[in-house]
Amino acid sequence: MGRRFIRIPPWSVGSCCNSEGAALVLVYLFRDRDRATKFAYSTDVTGRNLSLRMPGTNWAFVMAALDEDIAEDEKAKCHLRLRGFYAFEK
Repeated sequence: MGRRFIRIPPWSVGSCCNSEGAALVLVYLFRDRDRATKFAYSTDVTGRNLSLRMPGTNWAFVMAALDEDIAEDEKAKCHLRLRGFYAFEK
């Protein structure tokens, strides 16, 4: 018998569940190098999706976080889950 490999879907990488059983997703915080007040969360560790959506920005990785730790409102979390990124000024 040959070996069988199970393909793990890319959306499941970095996911787990909290005590209530809700999925936790690892997200990545970036800062625009040219504007110290502009930030973005991305589900892409490389941040490539940020440059495609917002030309003229120069993103630098800041840190990784769980989506439940995002301080912004529920609208931000929803946008992040649907679009893969959320940009904001702080």
